[in-house]
Amino acid sequence: MPSEGNNTRLVLEKAVELFKQAGLQKGQILLVTDSVNGDKALDAVKALDNYTLSILGVGTADGAPIALPEGGFLKDEQGTIVIPN
Repeated sequence: MPSEGNNTRLVLEKAVELFKQAGLQKGQILLVTDSVNGDKALDAVKALDNYTLSILGVGTADGAPIALPEGGFLKDEQGTIVIPN
């Protein structure tokens, strides 16, 4: 996606728009996310028509350490491992 955020409705609308621009009347959408606001996304899901949606949930409610490419984990200024939630 071109920007950060978690606007599921907008993501689904953009996916359908891209399919239609490509001339595809059917398609499969794979949404990989750490959260979904079901109330706000419900209308967009209902409007998918011939496009199927699969959702892969990732992450935990408690967060997890951020692995660094060189090994180890991201730490703050005090040397404590950063755990985003």
